[in-house]
Amino acid sequence: MREFRSRLFVVAVLLLGSLCIRLGFWQLSRRIERRVENERIEQLLSLSPAGLPRETISPEEWEYRRVGIYGKFDTDESVVLRNRAYRDQPGVHLVTPMILEETGTAILVDRGWIPVTQFLPEEIAAYEAFGDFDVAGILRLSAPEPTFSLLADPTLEPGEDPLKEWRVLNVERIQEQIPYALYPMYLQMTDSNPAPGSYPIPRPGVDLSDGPHLSYAIQWFSFSAIAFVGGILWWRRRR
Repeated sequence: MREFRSRLFVVAVLLLGSLCIRLGFWQLSRRIERRVENERIEQLLSLSPAGLPRETISPEEWEYRRVGIYGKFDTDESVVLRNRAYRDQPGVHLVTPMILEETGTAILVDRGWIPVTQFLPEEIAAYEAFGDFDVAGILRLSAPEPTFSLLADPTLEPGEDPLKEWRVLNVERIQEQIPYALYPMYLQMTDSNPAPGSYPIPRPGVDLSDGPHLSYAIQWFSFSAIAFVGGILWWRRRR
């Protein structure tokens, strides 16, 4: 029985170490995929800014295109995205529909970051923007709802007040509480004509880093080394 348990332990160590190695190489492949995707995004961002296309489009074909729009913010319909950080400081992102002057249609605009210390849900009106604005930004896809229902934004019941705080910027869900049609994508504002340095702070670009995949790969390879070395030492001690 003791010999059987020893062999079983060795098999478990080999399986665990092999799994960690596999996960490490998986993270390296994810890093390569991200680099390829970043190259594609850089090419799209390098294109000359365009106007917002009026005809029916495929959102995937226009994501990461720089566009300029002109219109009025409807701050009564503003919402915020919770749990957004800027330089390691907690805060929220302010999202406001902009009604375009040329077409009368509207698009959600992520206007940028506000520190949590200077924001309360009832204070959205403090960031009203009156008049017409030129806004430059990057078109982004509607964010999908979380897979786990506990993390998803609540569904409004008939007669309930509009939801002012959201986890993700899902255009389709927010459309349910907006009285006019929204563009199927949203605009990540990168620049505007309000005074710089005031809140909200726009996001100037897109994260084109390699992400955490290399550090994750190193961690998995370290776990495999610990499993193999620890298993060998244990086996030699038993013998």
